Amino acid sequence: MSCGICLDYIYKCYTVLDCLHSFCSGCLSSWLKKSKECPHCREKILVVKKNALVNNIVEKYLDINPGNKRS
Repeated sequence: MSCGICLDYIYKCYTVLDCLHSFCSGCLSSWLKKSKECPHCREKILVVKKNALVNNIVEKYLDINPGNKRS
């Protein structure tokens, strides 16, 4: 549930296809301005998709643990 770039809880999760690594949308957007490779495994990024499943899991977790929400 944590972003591999900012190391915080994923906010608006996007997943890189084919490697399936997930990152915050903002973190990944900033990364893609510098590189077209996955920040985790360095595979070439061909497609990025919104990950509703991870978004829902993180949202439910933060509903139960509101002290962990981002400011």
